Amino acid sequence: MATIDGVLRSRPRILVNFAVSLDGKINPAPEKRRGAFVMSRGKEDWRRMRVIRAEADAILIGATNLRADDPGLTLAPEERERRRAAGRPDPARIVVTRRG
Repeated sequence: MATIDGVLRSRPRILVNFAVSLDGKINPAPEKRRGAFVMSRGKEDWRRMRVIRAEADAILIGATNLRADDPGLTLAPEERERRRAAGRPDPARIVVTRRG
């Protein structure tokens, strides 16, 4: 059983964080971009992502996004130390591919 936010849970909890633009194309294909893709420009977005990752057992990303953007999937150094001190490993990194 997992403990999340101090509450004992008998089932896994899945958090999903994603963004959508009005036209459905938040991340244009690399050949159609003007400059580097930036997932977020707001400090609150980055803070929220760090909070979600801090609670995660795994981080899932699509292979195409990984190849195109190479986003940082690591925890903040202070969060990594806190998890290690508590005996928790860093979140697993899971890449979704077309062929498995």
